[in-house]
Amino acid sequence: MMETVTLRSPRLLESEWLRNYLRFLNMHGRHVHCFEDAWCIDGEQDGCTFAIPGPSSSIQALIARYPSFLLRPDSLKYEPELKEMGFRSTAALHFMFMPVGSGLLPESNPVKVMRVADEHAMEMFQEVQTTGFRDDATWHRQRHSPENGLNNRDLNRNSQAFYLAFMGDEPAGVSQAVFDNKVAGIYGVTTLPAFRRQGVSAAILSCIRSEAREKNLEQLTVQTVHGSYAEFYFQRLGFKSGFLAKKMSRVG
Repeated sequence: MMETVTLRSPRLLESEWLRNYLRFLNMHGRHVHCFEDAWCIDGEQDGCTFAIPGPSSSIQALIARYPSFLLRPDSLKYEPELKEMGFRSTAALHFMFMPVGSGLLPESNPVKVMRVADEHAMEMFQEVQTTGFRDDATWHRQRHSPENGLNNRDLNRNSQAFYLAFMGDEPAGVSQAVFDNKVAGIYGVTTLPAFRRQGVSAAILSCIRSEAREKNLEQLTVQTVHGSYAEFYFQRLGFKSGFLAKKMSRVG
């Protein structure tokens, strides 16, 4: 059975794990704002516009504006009303965490990991990330340039870091991290197909953990789709379950 952490209050959820996730979205082209006691995320692409209601949200006002919702544990009470309005469960986002001082990440690994420091390295980072997630030329053309511009803008931010792993001289995998308060949020972990199951992602995560230690942070966090291979992978490395956020979208 999956271990689950009991949260003492919804504010703890929001101020630690959810806050990091929202900061990541804001850094990468989404407009994050508050409306009707909810976090609202507006993006230019399909699937990037949704609301995360709070315990006192006016759900009817949000339904009129947003096609999708992410229901955290203290807002699951809205699920019956959303179903009546034509919304259906489409997925669940699993927020997971690991104390910086624990887990099964290797302390040493033959994979070389570098922190992206210039636009040339960022170009390699973006190439690996887009190909690792979906090796599709059309999707690559749509996503490559806009994301690359946002990432280049963020190169010198102390609150965000980009990591590029190599097997020999070949770029093999990437990830990025957002450092906020006591949390290092880990995002966009992927390895190219030719280098999978060789410790690439684990080496990157170990590098992020080392940097989190240097910054005196307390937790690493990730978000995965519930039931996915990524969820199993992070569990195997020692990440624990924090909470599930159920995604509901308008049908038709």
